[in-house]
Amino acid sequence: MPKERHAAEVRRARVLMVDDQPIARKGLVPTIAFAYFSGVKSIRAQSLMTAALTGVIVFNLLLIVVLDNTFDGYLRVTPEPLREILERIDAIESRSKGFGSARCLS
Repeated sequence: MPKERHAAEVRRARVLMVDDQPIARKGLVPTIAFAYFSGVKSIRAQSLMTAALTGVIVFNLLLIVVLDNTFDGYLRVTPEPLREILERIDAIESRSKGFGSARCLS
């Protein structure tokens, strides 16, 4: 449990140091406006390109929100797989202490 808590504290510190969401919000409107005002002869093609760009940006922002909250919501990651992996690593380390090498050939 202390390893998990330490990993969570380190991640929280990294998130607090860098806040990218205001940058994303500030860049959203100029990017779409630039795409809208780039000259294309067909208004239909221009509308499709602008809608596609808007969709890609919205999808990327949605991914940022979903992946930033991996332990909450409908699609969440439980801590059980991480605990199992940590137990396996501890078992491998305890077995390999007498051999002088941490490499596992199984």
